Amino acid sequence: MKIKVCGITDINQANALADLGVHFIGFISYEKSKRFAWNKIQPSVLKTLKSIKKVGVFVNENIPSLLDIAQQAEFDLIQLHGNESVEDVKEISKFYPVIKAISVAENSNHLQEQINEYSDFVSYFLFDTATKSYGGSGRTFDWDILNDLKINQPYFLSGGLSAETDFNFEAFNQTPFALDINSKFESSAGIKDIKLIESFIAKNNLIKA
Repeated sequence: MKIKVCGITDINQANALADLGVHFIGFISYEKSKRFAWNKIQPSVLKTLKSIKKVGVFVNENIPSLLDIAQQAEFDLIQLHGNESVEDVKEISKFYPVIKAISVAENSNHLQEQINEYSDFVSYFLFDTATKSYGGSGRTFDWDILNDLKINQPYFLSGGLSAETDFNFEAFNQTPFALDINSKFESSAGIKDIKLIESFIAKNNLIKA
C-alpha cells in the first residue's frame, strides 16, 4: 500500500516526507485553497525533489497554464480535482500521467458513468468526499459505495482520513492503490505534523516499495 500526502506548502517538509519513504506528495495549484502552494514556494524549487513522486493538483485550470507550472516544477503526475472535461483530460494525458479525482456524495448514481468516460485517459482515479471547495473538507464518505462500482484503474482513497481511521481492506472489492492524506495531519493549513504521519505509516504498514 502506498501513501500520498497532499497540500504541501514547505520544501523542508517535502524533503522530510521523502526521507520517511512517502511515495507521492501533492502541491495544490488552486488559489482558493487554504493550501495553495505558490504563495509559499516557487514551482521551480521542486526540481530539487528527486526521490519522491511530485503531483501537481489543479482545479479547472486552463491547459497552457497547467503545463507551464508542471514544467517549472517537473511534476511526475497531474491530479485533476475539478470538473475537467474528458477532452481536457485526454489532452493533458498526452504530457503527464493523470490522476482524476471523483467526488463521492450520498447519491452515487453518476459515478460509474464518470469512471467509464475518463478511464481510457487516466492512470489513476482518486475518490474524495464531495464538497463545494473541491476537497480538503476533512470529511469521509461511505466506502461501501466503491464496492458497487467497476473501477478500471488503480485508485487513491481520500476524504478525511486520519490517524484514528480504521482500515479494513478486506471489505473492499478492489483494494486502494494508495491512501491520500491531508487536513487531518496538520498543525495548521498546509503545515504537516511529520511525527503523526510517521506513526500513521508505521501503524498501517505503508512501507516504501
